[in-house]
Amino acid sequence: MFRDEDERRCERLDFGTLYQMDSFPTTAYFRATRERLDRSSIKDAWILRVIADPDHRSVQSDGRLRMWKAIPEMGHRVLRVILLQDGKTVHNAFFDRSFRKGSA
Repeated sequence: MFRDEDERRCERLDFGTLYQMDSFPTTAYFRATRERLDRSSIKDAWILRVIADPDHRSVQSDGRLRMWKAIPEMGHRVLRVILLQDGKTVHNAFFDRSFRKGSA
């Protein structure tokens, strides 16, 4: 259950449309960090999977959306994706070693 109106905003975003896309809008920060060795293996399809059907989600104090999903192809490691306030632009994506269910 969502804790407040900001978190309910996640429900209203059209994730299905994004999931059908071959690509997605990104920030310059995302494009720069994507070249790091520890992030270069993250597939676009996994990012879209997190956006379309997150296991957990929350809204940061700055309005950005955080979403997590276990990725079976990576031994069920949890991928965190952060979207800007528009709910479409990917700002960050990384495997979250510190994620614990219920900590989101």
